[in-house]
Amino acid sequence: MRDNAKGVSAFLVLVFGLAWALWAVPLWLGVSAFGGLMRLLVIPGTFAPAIAAIVVRKWVTREGFADAGLRPHFRKWPYYVAAWVISLVVVGFVAWTAPLAGVAQPQVSTAQAAAIPYLSGSDPAGILTSAVFVLTLGAVLSTPIIWGEEFGWRSYLQLRLFPSRPLLAAVATGLIWGVWHYPLLLAAPEIPEHTLATLAIFPAGTVLYSILFGWLRIRSGNIWPSSFAHSCINHVRSPLLALLFPALADKLPLVLLGMVALLGLSIVVVAAGGLRAPNAAPQS
Repeated sequence: MRDNAKGVSAFLVLVFGLAWALWAVPLWLGVSAFGGLMRLLVIPGTFAPAIAAIVVRKWVTREGFADAGLRPHFRKWPYYVAAWVISLVVVGFVAWTAPLAGVAQPQVSTAQAAAIPYLSGSDPAGILTSAVFVLTLGAVLSTPIIWGEEFGWRSYLQLRLFPSRPLLAAVATGLIWGVWHYPLLLAAPEIPEHTLATLAIFPAGTVLYSILFGWLRIRSGNIWPSSFAHSCINHVRSPLLALLFPALADKLPLVLLGMVALLGLSIVVVAAGGLRAPNAAPQS
C-alpha cells in the first residue's frame, strides 16, 4: 500500500510537471497557442503520462512492467473492433438525435470533405464511407502517439487508484486526466464560445472515456485497444462530426449529445461488470 501511494504520488508530480512545463510555461511567456512552436511542444507533452509511468515503474517503486499490458494480444481482436465502434456509435447517435433535438440536420459537406486527404466519392454516402475508411487508417497510424497518454493513464494510474473499486478508479483517473488538459483548454478552447463551460464538460467527458477505455484495457489485457479507441475519438469522431455539421457555429449541443451517447455506453459497461478483471469475483 505504501509503495502504491508513493508510486501514484510520484506519477502525478511527474505527469503534471512535465506536461505543464511544456504547455503552461510557454503559454504564460506569451507563445501563441496556434503557432508552430506550440504545436511542436504539444506532442512531447502528450508523452508525459508514459514517461511518468516508465520512471515510476522502473526507478521509484521498482515494480517493473509485468502488468503494463505492452503486448498487443491480437487474439483479443473483438476489443480492437469495439474500440473503433465506440466513435461510430457516438457519431451515429449525434447524427440521429441532433435533428430531433432541434440542433441541426446532418449534411455531408463537400467543402469540409476536401480538407480530408485522399478522400474520394461524389455522393454523400460515398463521401461518408470513404471518410470513415481514410480517417480510420489515420487513427491506426496515430495510435502509437496516443499510446503516450494511454500507457500512463490506463496502464498505470487507473490500475493503481482504488484497485479494489474500478469504477471509482475510472472516475478519479478521468477527473485528473481532464484537469491535466487545462493549459491547452484555456489557451485554445475546444468550444470557443463556452470556455468556462468547457472546463467542466471536458473532465466529465474524460470520466466517461476512462470507463470505456478502462473496460478495453482491463478486458483485453493490453494497452493497445484503449490507445486505438482514444485515437479514433480524436481522428475519426471529431472529423466526421465536422463533416456532417459544417454550418453549425456553436458545437456545444453536439458535444452534449455525444456525452449522452458516452453515458449510455458507460452504463452498459458498468452494468455488465466490464471494469472487473476477467475471472475476478464480483464485489459485494
